[in-house]
Amino acid sequence: MRATLPLLALFTALPAVLAAGRCREGLNYCGSTLISLGWTQSELLAIADGDTNVEKALFYCEMDGIVEYSGPCTVCQRAPDGHSDACQVGCGADSSGLDAEGSHLKAVERAGIAETYHIPQSLDDCVIFPKMLLKIRKHLSTAAQTAPIETDVSASFFDAASYIPPDAIFALTAEYNADTFPQKVNLGQGTYRDENGQPWVLPSVQKARETLLSQGLYHEYLPILGLQTFRNEATKLALGSEIYDKKQSQLAICQSLSGTGALHLAGLLLRSVRKPLPKVYIPSPTWSNHGQVFSSLGFQCETFQYYDAEKRDIDIEAYYSALRAAEPNSVVIIHACAHNPTGCDPSKEQWKQIGSIMKERKLFPLFDAAYLGFNSGNVDDDAFAMRYFIDELEMEAGGCLSFAKNMGLYGERVGCLFFATGTAKAARNTQSVLEMLQRSEVSNPPAYGAKIASTILSDDALKEMWFADLITMSGRIRSMRRALYDGLIKSGAPGTWEHLIRQSGMFGFLGLSPAVVQKLKDKYHIYMASNSRVSIAGLNPSNVEYVAHSIAECLNES
Repeated sequence: MRATLPLLALFTALPAVLAAGRCREGLNYCGSTLISLGWTQSELLAIADGDTNVEKALFYCEMDGIVEYSGPCTVCQRAPDGHSDACQVGCGADSSGLDAEGSHLKAVERAGIAETYHIPQSLDDCVIFPKMLLKIRKHLSTAAQTAPIETDVSASFFDAASYIPPDAIFALTAEYNADTFPQKVNLGQGTYRDENGQPWVLPSVQKARETLLSQGLYHEYLPILGLQTFRNEATKLALGSEIYDKKQSQLAICQSLSGTGALHLAGLLLRSVRKPLPKVYIPSPTWSNHGQVFSSLGFQCETFQYYDAEKRDIDIEAYYSALRAAEPNSVVIIHACAHNPTGCDPSKEQWKQIGSIMKERKLFPLFDAAYLGFNSGNVDDDAFAMRYFIDELEMEAGGCLSFAKNMGLYGERVGCLFFATGTAKAARNTQSVLEMLQRSEVSNPPAYGAKIASTILSDDALKEMWFADLITMSGRIRSMRRALYDGLIKSGAPGTWEHLIRQSGMFGFLGLSPAVVQKLKDKYHIYMASNSRVSIAGLNPSNVEYVAHSIAECLNES
């Protein structure tokens, strides 16, 4: 289990060190170095004052793979158990390789340059690494800074605003759109495309739109909690009719702005009803927005290892260990199916073990269910974990549902948040809090997409048509996954690629280095996330061979 707190403690200790007059020369050196690297006085003061945004920035660095507590020592190039006394000044570790807390904390930059940065044992050694801090500064602006920074006379009311770099995936899509190369391929953004590489309006969605138009489509406000039929049918879809009927009186349900809005609303609810704030445990890697949503609400977020990069599969033992070590009454973010970005899901038996540990440890599961039915083509299979936890284990849980992927309603922002509580009273009170929060956030949610989804889910014929659409989409993605695997083998790409066909869902996790990913973009105009996550839905019979051959060429040249 990794955490940012030891590194944060190093920064927040700066004022005391300054007051005591220790390490004056070293601190001046560090300060002047940081200023030469472009740090402003206010940013230096934010670190010296122990600004909470520093903790958030560190969390984002870790989530993005920029810093990690692993790697050999920079000073002596030895593993943690082989340090010499000479390392004490360089990394703060004693000859046993342990720091003051009994563990060897390190930070590794993995963005194409293998440099290791060690956290010192104390500020007495005054070892602060400007390059690492520069990386942290890059992410400082994404920490959702809300507290104003006191300034002198300013030219603008907004002088304290820092520039926030564009979202990586949306920036990648913009770069792709500007590319004029005829064979360019976009494997970055997670949107379904048909076999011709074009957006696909599901036949069930088209039919629902026609039905709504024939009935007369008005533009009145929805209730604060959203469209009642949609809320009920969406939750019934997730839980199954039998569980829904059994638990209905214990459910608190609110329409949301797709999955992101559901996660945000869940965070607001948990912040309102849980004191002190629970920790939020997030798998690593994960969808890039998870950390930002919860840390921006003030939650302390910690990551745990989910993926074994060497085996290219879920690290289930690390998952179990992380849950056993988690603080009771904490929240755990769980991908209900089609894990993003790895495409690796637990088996049913592993899900049962995960649920058993969470119940024993009194952990609260918050499911991110963005791909129900889209993953396997079968909603019941994809919803197994949610249903098992809530019904078989009788756990309280939250479900964040999105209909962006499985209905292709990306821009309509159709989502639903539900909480399965322990009593009818708890459900009633929780729903009243959700209503208050929704009122203050968006007043009431958008109607059009919810009406489309509700029309499909409440009509047996349209629902069956939608189930067929799910099979079409998931089946095409599976065939493209196999085609990419076959193409890589045929092209002589070095290494093993079986992990591609073991994975499921919209995404594939190739396991390529950032340098190879960059080369694929620069030389072959193939766009993918920097961690080599690819949207399998972006592949089609016309480009899959080109992609496979290009990957093989890059790997054979490196």
